[in-house]
This record gives sequence, structure tokens and C-alpha cells, in this order.
Amino acid sequence: MTISLPGRILFLSTDPELIASQLEGRKLTLSEAGTLRDDVSTDEMTSQIASTVYDQRLGDFLLTAYQASGAHPIGRQAIRNGAFSVIVAGRRYGKGSSREHSPLAHLHAGIRLLVAPSFERIFRQNCDNLGIFTSTDLGLVDRLQRGETPSFEELATGRDPLATQLLRAGGLLKYVSAQGFAGGTSSQGDVAPGPLTLVQKILRRHAADERWPLASGAGSFVRTDWRFAHEYYTAMIAQMIHSHFGRPAKLHEPATTLLFEDHLTYAHRSPVHLSHNLLPAVRGLSHEHQSFAREYGLRNHGYLPDWEGSEAICHALMTERYALPGQLVVGTDSHTTHIGALGCLAFGVGSTDMASCFMSGVVRLTVPESILVRLEGNLPAGVHAKDVALALLAREDIKSGATLGRVFEFAGPVIDAMDIDERATLTNMVAEMGGFTGIV
Repeated sequence: MTISLPGRILFLSTDPELIASQLEGRKLTLSEAGTLRDDVSTDEMTSQIASTVYDQRLGDFLLTAYQASGAHPIGRQAIRNGAFSVIVAGRRYGKGSSREHSPLAHLHAGIRLLVAPSFERIFRQNCDNLGIFTSTDLGLVDRLQRGETPSFEELATGRDPLATQLLRAGGLLKYVSAQGFAGGTSSQGDVAPGPLTLVQKILRRHAADERWPLASGAGSFVRTDWRFAHEYYTAMIAQMIHSHFGRPAKLHEPATTLLFEDHLTYAHRSPVHLSHNLLPAVRGLSHEHQSFAREYGLRNHGYLPDWEGSEAICHALMTERYALPGQLVVGTDSHTTHIGALGCLAFGVGSTDMASCFMSGVVRLTVPESILVRLEGNLPAGVHAKDVALALLAREDIKSGATLGRVFEFAGPVIDAMDIDERATLTNMVAEMGGFTGIV
């Protein structure tokens, strides 16, 4: 398989002048780029202004909110007009929201390869689903600048077999269109002898393929008990479903598929939305969201009259009303981890994963490693779960990215003494720790 990377390389430097010079046509080497920005978030990739867009126009907005030493050196359409096909950045590229607007903006701006020491899990999975290559091998940069073209096998090095299959197919929806919804499996090893973690037990009960080894890093598909989306994503999901599977489509178990309108509730009070005349686009997203709910008979927890509030916050109501211990839940919100307070496996996914899941009931998953966080003793008076989460975030191993993509399994007397709201605070904030999810 031949990989085409005809464009230029953009180094996301911490120096705004170096960014500007590249946009003007300068060619840098990796050493000349200086310090690369760590923790480039999805909010910087696609700003709040771009979040109401869900088609090719997203490419115009790529990295317009990117910050370098307090400056915003990348203007609208600058990356598309600069004819870049590769971006090189620092650690934890794509942290933050699970919104698929961000990887889609890369795709529509012409980016085909991202190189960074590490990636946020949801962002990288979304890139796989769209057919965008991601590599942690910075050695590729010098080779690319010498005119070499890496092979598919090199770009897929270290990825689980399922991710490799998706990339070879050109993305998740092309893969499922060709394969049907039977899913796939990895052949990476067997489960180590001995007791299973709680997450492994849940995965074993939900595996779409009984041959799937539960070893860390093995990829396959799992059956979901609940799946939900909010209004930022529904129009994009609907567009993906109808373009790949026709209209009307046959959704999997509409009774266990939920929609929420909770992210744009007070847009009419937002200075950003008002100053940029975004309210018509916001109303357009709501119209598409509600139309999809009506067309397929999906329950929608929507806005209150006059947009003064919402019926519910998605991950909170899923915890209060729907999810049960031992179940598997996916949502288009990075804080779907909140629901793990109940002892169920809950995690955020992007639009392509959710479009596939709406159709099939299964979702792609690579078995994550688990970390046991056992809290002994008692919390002093006035110290609560938020303080515990902040203490964890202050740890050097977490700040350095050592826990990226891992499950935080919370246990111990301190957890036993917490009520569900306190436990949900811990599992919710696993998203800020870069974890796959949290579970009690």
C-alpha cells in the first residue's frame, strides 16, 4: 500500500514567529523548530466558533485557536492554503474533548500524518477512524524531509491489528461497510493467568468476538448496553450514517440509544456566540439533532422552553437514570467516564465510532491497562473527592503522561465511604488525567 504525503511539514513550535515563518513558506528542520508544544488541545484545534460546523468547511478552522507564547499565529485557512500534509507536535497531542470536529478539520485541511511523542486516546482513535495516520516515531521527520516515503507497515508500527485494518481500509465506516458488523479481533497474546480486573470481566461479557484475547493492547469490538450523543455531534453522525448506509437507515436498538441537548443551552447568553453571530448555526444544529430524533424515534432529553436550561446533563442523567453496574456505555462526551462511579465501563468516543455504534450496537476498543488507585484511611473534615482528584493531577507521573489511556480503578476505605456523587467526581475527572476511564 502506497502512502501519499505530497505536502509540506508544519512544526507546532512554542515560538509564534517560527509558526508564522512556516505559514509564509519557510522550511524548517526538526532541530530548527525548537521546542514543540505539548498538550495541544482539541479546543485549540477547532475553536468554539468552528464547533457549529460539521462538513468540509472545518478545514478552514484548523488550529486557529492554537497558542504559542500567548499569541495565535495561525489564521483561518492558513494550513489548507499552506499545502501541508504532515504536522509535528509535542506530547499528548489532542487532549481534551472527544469532539471529532478536530481530527475532521485535519482531514479537510489536507493533513494525512501526525507525528508526536504521544497522543490522547480518543483523538488518536478518531484519527484511525478517519484514515489519518498517527506516529510516535519522530525519526520519520528527517526521512520525510529527505524525500523518503514511509511504507504503510512503518506508519502502522506498534498499532494493534484492528487499528491497522481500519487504516488500511481508509477508516472505520469504510471498514464496516466492507466487513459488515461482525467486528474484528486481535491475535495479540492471551490473558495472563490469575484473576481478572473488573474491566476485563466486563469486557469478557461484552466481547463481540469470543476469540478476543483480553491482553492489554489487543483490539476488537464490544457490545454496548447504552449509547448516547449530544447536539454538537448528532448532525455529523446523521450525515455519516446516511452517506455510508443510505436513508432511512436501520439503527440498532433505538430504545437504548439516547440523545441530549445540553452543551449549547445558554448560547444566547454567550458573548462569543453573540459577537460572532453563531446563533443561527446553533439553531441549525438543534434542528438537525431534533429531526434525527424524530426520524428514528429516539428519546431526546432536550432544551427547556426559551432555551433557559436543559432537561439534563448527559453523563449525569445516564448515571442517575439509565446505566447499571457491570454495563458498558459509550457517549460522545469525554466525561462519559463520570458513569464509571456505578461500577460500569463507560468511555467517550467520536462521531465516526458513534455512527458505527448507532448502526451496529458495537464499538471498537483496544484493551487498556488498569491502574489500581486504593485510598486508605479517612479524609479529613472539609476534604472531598475534588481535592483527591486535584492531588492525583499534581502527581508527576500523571503530569508527565505516564497514565495516558489507562483505566483508573478506584478502591479502598475512602472510596467505600463516599456517596455516588463523590465517586462520580473522581471518575469524571479521569478525563483531565488523560485516562481511558475511571471505575469504582
